[in-house]
Amino acid sequence: MSPPWSAKAWSRQPPLLINAGWFDVTKEGKTGAFLLMFAFPMFLGAHSTLSYAPTLRWLAWIFAAPGIAYSWYSLVFQYWPAARRGLADPVLR
Repeated sequence: MSPPWSAKAWSRQPPLLINAGWFDVTKEGKTGAFLLMFAFPMFLGAHSTLSYAPTLRWLAWIFAAPGIAYSWYSLVFQYWPAARRGLADPVLR
C-alpha cells in the first residue's frame, strides 16, 4: 500500500475536502500563468545591477499587466461560476 501523500495513492480519487467535481482549465488562465512566469524573473532582473535593468522593468510590466488581467478574468468569470455550479448541483457530486 502506498503512503497517503504519494501520487499513486491519489490516482484513483483526489483528496478533495469538498466534493465539487472537476472542471476544465481555461485558455485565459493558462495565458495569464504563462505571462506571469515571464514577468517574475524580469522583475528580479530589474532590481539588479545589470546594465539593462531599466529595459527589464519595462518588459516585466508589459508581461505582468495582461497576465494579471487574464488571471483575474479567468478566476472571476470562469472558475468561480464553475465551482459554484459544481457545489450546487448534486448530480456532479
